[in-house]
Amino acid sequence: MMKKIIQNKSSAIQKKQAWKGILFVLPFLTGFSVFYLIPFVWSVMYSFTDGIGGVRFVGLAHYLSLFQSEAFRIAAGNTLKFAVIGVPLAIVSGLGIAMVLYGEFYGKSFLRMAFLYPLTIPIAALTAVMRFAFGEDGVCNQILAMAGRQSKDWLNCGTAFWILILIFNKIISET
Repeated sequence: MMKKIIQNKSSAIQKKQAWKGILFVLPFLTGFSVFYLIPFVWSVMYSFTDGIGGVRFVGLAHYLSLFQSEAFRIAAGNTLKFAVIGVPLAIVSGLGIAMVLYGEFYGKSFLRMAFLYPLTIPIAALTAVMRFAFGEDGVCNQILAMAGRQSKDWLNCGTAFWILILIFNKIISET
């Protein structure tokens, strides 16, 4: 009898943990379904019809014309070459550079600087632009002053977060 009570408790705990797991994964599954799975299924369905809104089933006709296209063959060949040659070469060369920079030799600091310094330039440029636009005497505060408004410390308040979000979205939308 006692064993059955313990089993029922552990079963209830397992069910509760399973529901917690499902609820934890649900936002991801929802986003994945809405933004990837459903559009992919629709695209596959449309590929067998006359197109978006088309109801006439054409079967594999689109795929046959695709594989007969010279442009597609060239593009597929270039993609395959890049995947087979370019990607492994980039990985091996990056690993090689990392191993060289990790070793002990004369000029190690200079080589590290030569490889890593270019990575800091975009960050430094963005910082300079942010200070130019949103600093104490920046463009935004000058515009506020011309409008007769009081200047604001944009970079040291809660507004800085939203400024960064806007800039990030602008950068992402352009890439």
